[in-house]
Amino acid sequence: MDELKKIGVTFALDDFGTGFSSLSHLKDFEFNTLKIDKTFIQHATDKGKQQAITKSILYLAHALNMKVIAEGVETKEQLAFLRLNRFSKRPNLVKHIKRLIDCQIRQQDPAVH
Repeated sequence: MDELKKIGVTFALDDFGTGFSSLSHLKDFEFNTLKIDKTFIQHATDKGKQQAITKSILYLAHALNMKVIAEGVETKEQLAFLRLNRFSKRPNLVKHIKRLIDCQIRQQDPAVH
């Protein structure tokens, strides 16, 4: 893995928090990106345990200087939650996601401007 990183290969830990993707992988390997599984994003705006877990994953990724990819962002509320919790240091990506969500909302409800 170290040899590949030296030539510019980057690594992402996919579906973090589910299946075989675990905290021990963060301890044992040097990932560049953490991809949060959509099951956490779908309920990120719910108060309580689910929200606390998602916030903790975001905090952990940033504390380890990792980029974060959130899978399954479908609503403005989910995007706002991610922004509030330092989802991305790349504002262009956030703007792009917002445009995609706005476009999807307009397609579902033409009355929305």
